[in-house]
Amino acid sequence: MAATATRWTRVERVLDRVLDHPTDMWPALVEAECAGDAALHRDVESLLQRAANLDGYLQGPAARVTALLHGLHEEAERVAERVGPWRLGEEIGRGGMGIVYHGTRADGLYQQSVAVKLLRAGGGAGGAARRFAFEREILARLDHPGIARLLDGGVTEPSTSEPEGRPFLVMEYVAGEALDAYCDRRALSVETRLRLFLDACDAVAYAHRHLVVHRDLKPGNIFVTEASGQPRVKLLDFGIAKLLSPATGATVGGDGAPANTALTQMLQRPFTPEYAAPEQVEGRAATTATDVYGLGVVLFELLAGRRPFLSDPAAPRAIERAVLEAAPPRLSVVAPAARRRRLAGDLDAIVAKALRKEPEARYPTANALAVDLRRHLDGLPVEARKGAAGYRARKFVARHRAGVLTALGVFLLLGVVVGIAFARVTAERDRAQAEAAKALAVSDFLAGLFEQADPDHASGDTLNVFELLDRGATRVRSGLADQPEVQTELLRTVADVYLSLGQFAPARDAHLDALRLLRQRPRRDYEAEAYALARLTALHRMHGRLDDALGFGREALSIARAHLDPSSFAYTDALNRLADLQRTRGAYAEAAALFEEALPLRRRHFAGTPALADVLNNYALLLEHVGRYEVSLRAHREALALHRATLGDRHPNVALNYQNLASLMFSRGHYARALSYALQADDIHRVVYAPGNPYRLGNQTTIGRTLVKLGRFDDAEPVLQAVLSEVREEPDSGHRAGALLALAESRGHEGRWDESDAMMEEALRIHTRTSGSESAQVGRVRLEQGRLALQRGDRAAAAVLLQEALRVYRLALPEDHPRLAETGAALAEARGE
Repeated sequence: MAATATRWTRVERVLDRVLDHPTDMWPALVEAECAGDAALHRDVESLLQRAANLDGYLQGPAARVTALLHGLHEEAERVAERVGPWRLGEEIGRGGMGIVYHGTRADGLYQQSVAVKLLRAGGGAGGAARRFAFEREILARLDHPGIARLLDGGVTEPSTSEPEGRPFLVMEYVAGEALDAYCDRRALSVETRLRLFLDACDAVAYAHRHLVVHRDLKPGNIFVTEASGQPRVKLLDFGIAKLLSPATGATVGGDGAPANTALTQMLQRPFTPEYAAPEQVEGRAATTATDVYGLGVVLFELLAGRRPFLSDPAAPRAIERAVLEAAPPRLSVVAPAARRRRLAGDLDAIVAKALRKEPEARYPTANALAVDLRRHLDGLPVEARKGAAGYRARKFVARHRAGVLTALGVFLLLGVVVGIAFARVTAERDRAQAEAAKALAVSDFLAGLFEQADPDHASGDTLNVFELLDRGATRVRSGLADQPEVQTELLRTVADVYLSLGQFAPARDAHLDALRLLRQRPRRDYEAEAYALARLTALHRMHGRLDDALGFGREALSIARAHLDPSSFAYTDALNRLADLQRTRGAYAEAAALFEEALPLRRRHFAGTPALADVLNNYALLLEHVGRYEVSLRAHREALALHRATLGDRHPNVALNYQNLASLMFSRGHYARALSYALQADDIHRVVYAPGNPYRLGNQTTIGRTLVKLGRFDDAEPVLQAVLSEVREEPDSGHRAGALLALAESRGHEGRWDESDAMMEEALRIHTRTSGSESAQVGRVRLEQGRLALQRGDRAAAAVLLQEALRVYRLALPEDHPRLAETGAALAEARGE
């Protein structure tokens, strides 16, 4: 049967619509869809006769279309030797949506070996093209060493049969083997197999953190390469991946529609049934637990040498029924005899938990699965067998056999273990065990903390979030004294939660307690100390405690310079936090020197990461303050692009970028653009921060100031009053000063001069106390006071105020700063020049 690509597209469209219905409905549907086109009717009927003999899960609507039409358009699938700047080589794979070729750079700019995925002929007009574009969107947001990277993308040159061309993706070429084949060919041990599998879990966990569910995890999509001399796992093929809604956790399509719409059910089921989770078989929405099931099947196969459910060509629907109804066999029972004893117990339980039929009964994420596997490798109790005291005791004895035999004796120690030791995590003998113990203690602490809020345990005492957090902080300080590392980690966590709720004092106290614990350790951890001091620097800067912040910042940098390698995160963090503080204080020369040291280090050692974006963001603020607006804008945009690529579009750091772009636009007088950026930041802030959070307060202040500049005084009033209400306990808050300045301007426009003057004077006192009498912040207040004096017609007072503003600006700002010219022009107007 001959057909052009255009005709194939028409046939595929009809089949897509017909195959989703019972066979007794096909004739009427074909008649309606073909609308009198006899040739089209013949093609479709011929294919449907073949389709009637196909069954089973793989032969779902989308997969059946692919299988039926495989021979229909071989001629149409032939492509030119080159797409874009890439020369195509041999075919290395194909699926329902695309064909993958080995490719090389064809334009001579550089040499690179790549994989080029080309949409199959005729797919550009339908759902396949949308899925293809969605795969590109997903790959663009993932940057992880364990995930094959997206390098390029585009559309082929138009042709007669395909006037719009065909989309293609260019990805990192992974020369390696499927995970199971790699392990089997080398007869690797169970431990080595688990280590490689954990690398795959880390890649999947990264995708989950970026709200991406793979949905087709199998050994063929998990490659192992030795290009670097060491085995490295690479996760491939996000062709049917889905994004999770941040709000609901359900998967969404490329257009934002829920993943279980009719369109998705009809077109989005070409996954591999032997690795499909029950909810995929039933057409329900996928979650991170769906990928956990896929990983469970991969782990089962990796250790047992076979899948939990085997397909039967004679009964193609049997695999579907097994996934939905049958209990998987015990891993250690079906594994090779030589491995059975090694797999019995923990690994049986871990795999069984990953393969539970109910998504909520599995590990919730790939990371949770990985944590349990690492606990098993470290000889610690695993979550999958939680609750068996005897089991946990045996784990303890296995880890501490020598101590048990030489101390109080096995029975006595087991009594202590069951009665006391397992109520807390004991100190472990090596770093890996210590980290696992810390994770368990943190988990137990959080479980106990939130249990207090459960009405079944709270004895009728309804707790608000602040009371709950206060109780948690008390428990950390009093109940974990025998676990200083866990106590330190939890104090930091508590501090961060307090800060997100806008509670400065308890956040500061928790950070200080964590620092004290660090310094009490027998062996100093200088990296941890420098990092803790840098966090205290940032915390005090955000709340206007600039003198305290300066002490912490200088101490952090002193420790970093004396004890740390410049390539370490803590070293560059100390530079970054002190530089940002000096920017806030108006010490621009020192801030510039620190940023000029930090930025190259971050570019060299943290390229393409949020760590680089953090320094870029702060450096852009300095550039704005010294009047280098265009360079600042470039740095802000680079930081925003990095954060969006690595963290997604709804992360707090992305909101911070929008917030700072709003500040820059405000400084340049582009008030409408400033408001647009600030509102984008506010949209994220309302989801991730409590009202008193300092970042949210700063952005609200910008919104209020911008509304005043736009003359929208009634809209600005409630926003600015809300800021003042939130900082009423912080008299030196910079947010308070900013809100007062904006309200003073608003009052001036209403002719309420006494109120305006009083607000200006209060803002002046705040900036003088926190930044000094000759800071740029004081200059700004004097400038606004002069403008208001001009507005009410008092030229003499305006001239005095503007002259003082100009004097301060000349001390605080570079001589070419636009603020100097702006102030000079206002002074000339006051003098009538």
